[in-house]
Amino acid sequence: MFVNCAATCNACEMLDPAVRCRLDRFNQTSGLPEGGLDALFERMIQTADGQVEVLSRPPDGPWIVTIDGFLSDAQMEALVTTTMGKMERSTDDGAVSADGEVAKEVSSRRTSSNAWCMAGCEADRHVRALSGRIEALTGISRQHYEQYQVLRYDPSQRYVRHHDYVPRPGQTFAEPHGPRVLTVFLYLSDVESGGETAFTDLS
Repeated sequence: MFVNCAATCNACEMLDPAVRCRLDRFNQTSGLPEGGLDALFERMIQTADGQVEVLSRPPDGPWIVTIDGFLSDAQMEALVTTTMGKMERSTDDGAVSADGEVAKEVSSRRTSSNAWCMAGCEADRHVRALSGRIEALTGISRQHYEQYQVLRYDPSQRYVRHHDYVPRPGQTFAEPHGPRVLTVFLYLSDVESGGETAFTDLS
């Protein structure tokens, strides 16, 4: 908002990301529960509603856990029906401008379509119930979440090897939300082959 209407909002100083994104402007607490990621996942394994399988864990690798049966049919249907008409070509992050905005660029590295779960999607009662279940599963308040990003992959589409943490080379200011520390994948369809997520550094 400040970036797009700085003069109208009498906030031209907010065009400078070093000012706009100062951490002391935000009353943020840590999103991680006490004990950190290890305690979070140990509790998740014991209390998750569904069939839990631990694919990787420290010290041999990062935490990777699958939970079959976690989503209800109604929750899957709600995510799909509230976003399908809003799908656009997925983009990668591009350069960071002087005002701190990250450019979006179409890339051969990422060829899916996606839509963000906003407005009617976020307000849907089944989506709200899903958010509550994830909050209970992780012990992390939803105020620390990004909006759901709903992705569609048609045959031969892909997102090549990448990391969910996005570094900002040369950036001299902090991002108020901090780095991503956890990603929850929700698979909304089942196929005979393809569609998997590969962790290429793990044996």
